[in-house]
Amino acid sequence: AAAAMPDATIILNRDFQIDWANRAALEVFGLRRQSIRGQPLSAAVPHPILQTYLEGGDFDRPLEFNPPANKGLMVSLRLVPFGRKHQLLLVARDITKLYHIDQVRRDFVSNVSHELRTPLTVLNGFLETMLMSDHTHDPGQHRALELMHGQTARMQAIVSDLLTLSRLEFNMDTKHWQPVPVARLLADEHDMHVHGQISLMALLRV
Repeated sequence: AAAAMPDATIILNRDFQIDWANRAALEVFGLRRQSIRGQPLSAAVPHPILQTYLEGGDFDRPLEFNPPANKGLMVSLRLVPFGRKHQLLLVARDITKLYHIDQVRRDFVSNVSHELRTPLTVLNGFLETMLMSDHTHDPGQHRALELMHGQTARMQAIVSDLLTLSRLEFNMDTKHWQPVPVARLLADEHDMHVHGQISLMALLRV
């Protein structure tokens, strides 16, 4: 059944040495059936990202990388422990098309955001100037300018958020990530909100 699977499938022992591989694995990773048995996976598929993945031992998340033998491919690799001998089942799925579609989406979002930022900045600047120099005392006109300025600022914030998300997606290097004390941040925010309400109530009483 494993031999007939379209996904690259490899059985590893507890030391990450290859016990068996199906035909798809041979093609994807450029392996030779005659010489793979007992070979460490890191030697058969030399890639620093794969080596780090194996050393980390966190196999709950998949690993996406380009196999050295087929750099035009993008595979999603998973390792699943099984059996009494503490073996590992490696399954690598070809996600090249999905990866390229996602890449096009990210490029589109980034490019559109950059293109929108310039005209929005110009509009916002002119609207601010018009508001500051509005001496007509026409409430309707002033209200219209305020609404346009507010909506332009809102659009600028959305574009800024899209650019931030785009940068985060392109720089998913987790080596420098640090844990964030979310519970403490929420508690501090709650305390500030409560104290702010208390101060406002005291001010209203005065």
